[in-house]
Amino acid sequence: MDPINTKLGLEELMARLESSAKPNLDSARKDAMKQRLMSKIKLSSHQQIDHSIFSLVGAVRVLSEKVELSAVKKAEMKERIMEKIEQAPQASFFFSNYFGLMKKMMSATLVLAISFGMLSFLSVETYVVSAGTFTTLDSFKGDVAIQRSQSLIPANVGMALMENDKVITGSNGSAEIRYFDNSVSRMSNNTEVQINKLVSPNDNSVNTYVEVSLVEGQVWSRVLNLVESDSSFVVKANNVSTAAKKAAFNVEISNGKVEIGVFNHAVSIKTAGKTEQILSGEKLVVDKNVGSVSELKVADKDSGWVKENMQNDHVYLTQVEQRLIEAKRKAVGLNDSGEISYSNSLKEDALLFLTFDDVKKKKFDLDLSERNFIAAQVKLNDSTISAADKTDAQAALQKFGDKVKNFYQMVSEVEHTDKAYAKELRDYVDSKVLIQKKDLNLALPDSPNYLAKNILDDAQLMGTDNQVDKLRLKVDQAADKLAAAEDAKDSGKNDLANKAVDDYKKDITGVVTMIDNLPKDAPAVKDELALKVSDNIDLLKAINVVPTQKVVELQKIVEPVIEVKPVDVIVSAPVETTPTSISITARPAVPAATDTAPVDPVDPTKVVDGPYGVQMQGDKPLSPLLQDVK
Repeated sequence: MDPINTKLGLEELMARLESSAKPNLDSARKDAMKQRLMSKIKLSSHQQIDHSIFSLVGAVRVLSEKVELSAVKKAEMKERIMEKIEQAPQASFFFSNYFGLMKKMMSATLVLAISFGMLSFLSVETYVVSAGTFTTLDSFKGDVAIQRSQSLIPANVGMALMENDKVITGSNGSAEIRYFDNSVSRMSNNTEVQINKLVSPNDNSVNTYVEVSLVEGQVWSRVLNLVESDSSFVVKANNVSTAAKKAAFNVEISNGKVEIGVFNHAVSIKTAGKTEQILSGEKLVVDKNVGSVSELKVADKDSGWVKENMQNDHVYLTQVEQRLIEAKRKAVGLNDSGEISYSNSLKEDALLFLTFDDVKKKKFDLDLSERNFIAAQVKLNDSTISAADKTDAQAALQKFGDKVKNFYQMVSEVEHTDKAYAKELRDYVDSKVLIQKKDLNLALPDSPNYLAKNILDDAQLMGTDNQVDKLRLKVDQAADKLAAAEDAKDSGKNDLANKAVDDYKKDITGVVTMIDNLPKDAPAVKDELALKVSDNIDLLKAINVVPTQKVVELQKIVEPVIEVKPVDVIVSAPVETTPTSISITARPAVPAATDTAPVDPVDPTKVVDGPYGVQMQGDKPLSPLLQDVK
């Protein structure tokens, strides 16, 4: 860099440039000066500049690419120049000062380009820190201690917990652990839990892994919003591993017997290489290496421990949502939702203009749109929002979705010439989508942010070129609707639960058609997708959120796919187990949907129980309004 930049402040340099008298040079001297300047700029063999009127600008661009400044110096120079821009008075524009304005813009462009190294450091930080940095002891009662490296440490609220720590509760003790991924575990009295692994995300990744072992006692776990394929929350008990991405379940060890009850969504139980999916309302009991799956009894659901945890979960979910909105507000620098603007500032428009690399410009533009996407969510949660503001906020949500789609399109184009760079770009935008989806996973159909969730689903499909991968994604997105239905039911919002199931039916109908149209030479793929669809239907029956007749209708839609369901169960969670062999007796099989009703031979008008418990009168289902009324 020129020595003058190291001796003079940037403001003094600008002042000197502005106060310098205009040089009066003839054409020959101007050309000589230009040639001398060009000769000072050394180009590599592949960097050639034409001799057009813009050759000087091109040469400066090449030179600026060689300039490298530290991050601190870049940030300092950026702030000082932008402060100068913001403080400058905005004069009225007249055609007579057009050429003077152009000269000033050229000077500013040259200084900015050289100083900022082509703005390679520019970005918009919008990462929402919605969870804690550490895993902590959120609360406790009675006698609780932490064992770390053979030493017992008295419990303190908010203390950080680390891998290999053991949390121990006494006969009058209880404890709550909040993990960095927002999941939570609650320990009963006389319980010991060891934290085996805590794998937090790197940079803007959402990939997490938590593994704990229950040594004795019982622990309730509520797992939230693990959207990445490799993410999982695992609780080990003896030779049984329970893995989940979104669930509420209780694990208990008593006299060597392991009992796992599932109270929300589903978990994968892995024992000696065999995996069984346990659904909401079911439990697995493993005693002497023999396991059996059955429905939870009324006594199981009505126990004080379960009721207390279900109530605490409801409160906790509300707290997470409130904390998330506040985190989003901070992420975009908002103190008052009324201050929200979805337009770029003069500074941001200038930075976009001065970013000459097309890919960097698209990344920066996507960052700006993501910031507005987050800001719009904050605005939509403002109870005093006007109709006009709501329209603007929803438009900002859709704009981000469109930007994501355009970015995926650009990645596809880059892939033709540079696959490695295309993968880097795809990972970049995939990470953004997954982060936002994770933060929206609690949104129910009545949430102001539910639209944002659907927009991301739509945009995410654009990033998948492979037909099979797109089908997998569609099945997973449809399954999210069932999770929303169960959450709505648990919140006492039955109408919303029905709406979520209707959304699922709409999605899965198209998916089944696509699965049926897969090539015949892809049986393994068909089996895999059929299994997922079948598990979803099983879950819908288990959570019992809609009239049984609606389940029967869905069963008929997916029967062409379910009939190819394989025997072996596929496990998605990365769970390690000991090689002990455990025999598991699964739940009784449920007969397929049928139009045949068990008509009473004596009284054909008598109401009887048909398939799936649907009450029938004669050969027709009883009206839903009359169900359970005999």
